[in-house]
Amino acid sequence: MREKKIGNVLKDLRCEQGYSIDEVSAEWAIPVNTLRAIEAGEIDKQFLAVVAYGIALDADLEALFKPAQREVWEVANQMRYASK
Repeated sequence: MREKKIGNVLKDLRCEQGYSIDEVSAEWAIPVNTLRAIEAGEIDKQFLAVVAYGIALDADLEALFKPAQREVWEVANQMRYASK
């Protein structure tokens, strides 16, 4: 069986939670075209390089990204409120 790509997983999660791509775009101030690109698997190579680097160092990926969680939410909130 073929493994799902990150974009497919995110699209499935969005759909399971009942959100349209337009709703996510409006709520988080992320352009629809960007979301479509992410869901289509056109993910930024730098992000994949960070993941590969973590894997190469045998890092627990959840632990790797946990410290950045606050920073990610701060940026997301800034984007969200800037659009309103």
